[in-house]
Amino acid sequence: MNILLLNNSNDDDEQSPYEEVAANISNKDDPTVLCLTFRSVFIGILLTCLMSIVAQFFNYRTSPLDINIGLVILLSYMIGEFMSKILPEKFFNITINPGSFSMKEHALITIMATSGT
Repeated sequence: MNILLLNNSNDDDEQSPYEEVAANISNKDDPTVLCLTFRSVFIGILLTCLMSIVAQFFNYRTSPLDINIGLVILLSYMIGEFMSKILPEKFFNITINPGSFSMKEHALITIMATSGT
């Protein structure tokens, strides 16, 4: 009788085939890093609204303006780093700045902002 173990996965199977990516980005998740924070929700909603307004406004031109996602990624990173430096840690017993700006927050903001285009 064969018993399959649920935790019998090999992490190297999910490793990126590209050396540069595999050397810089881990395929293991750190559950202590927060992704759904006040900072990520605020920036995500702000950029989603901004991107949808700009996309709708320039959609009716004869040559519509296409906003590159690279601009959104850079803009969200700069705003996130800025907010991590200026926001206080707590405001009325609510943690609004849990620490440095994380990769998970950046990914969530990018996903939210691209839904507005």
